[in-house]
Amino acid sequence: MASITLKNIPDRLYERLKYLAKLRHRSLNSEIIFNLEKSVGLAGEDPDELRQQAKAFRERLVKKMKMTTDGIDKAINEGRS
Repeated sequence: MASITLKNIPDRLYERLKYLAKLRHRSLNSEIIFNLEKSVGLAGEDPDELRQQAKAFRERLVKKMKMTTDGIDKAINEGRS
């Protein structure tokens, strides 16, 4: 496998990559490789990333709509009977 060295990484980018790596329980190197693969179309969707996005969306929805988790579950299941 080849190796590369990155220089002059902007602080904001570095901090964001570190944050995402920690969130996804990956090393910084693995996070960078994942993002490179994703950016060039070599990686599929990350299930953990999709779950995290869904959770964040749900939290924003609850906050905005002032709904409870039970209210959301009821609305989801309402038409399934």
